[in-house]
Amino acid sequence: MKMRCCVFLFLLLQVLGVLAQKQMDALQIALNRINARIATNHLYRVSKADAKRIVPLGMGTFDLHLRFGIRETECQKSSGVDPQGCMYRKGFFVLEAGCYIRARVNQDITRIISLRCTKADSSSSESSEEGGVRIIL
Repeated sequence: MKMRCCVFLFLLLQVLGVLAQKQMDALQIALNRINARIATNHLYRVSKADAKRIVPLGMGTFDLHLRFGIRETECQKSSGVDPQGCMYRKGFFVLEAGCYIRARVNQDITRIISLRCTKADSSSSESSEEGGVRIIL
């Protein structure tokens, strides 16, 4: 019985580790898509992220539902640097957005199924569907 618990715990930790890596992959893919499509001179960077739902679809295949925030950085798009290493821009008019992605992941690939971002209102750093401008990428 003790051996079964240890094996189960080991397998659970492996699955959680793989899912954490796949979550990071999905966020990176989404951020690259956002930075490529939004018409600003500066790169965006993930400011916070939460896994809202993990849906098992079959052997080793999951849908990840992630909610994350992005903020404009000091780095120019033309610099070619990784935005996660850039400082956030400061000031009242710095652009922020709340995003939601659904990603399908398995051992081999991570694919974005849907990506939706909503610009945050100037009165709040949190994104809301009402009042914000909806960006569907």
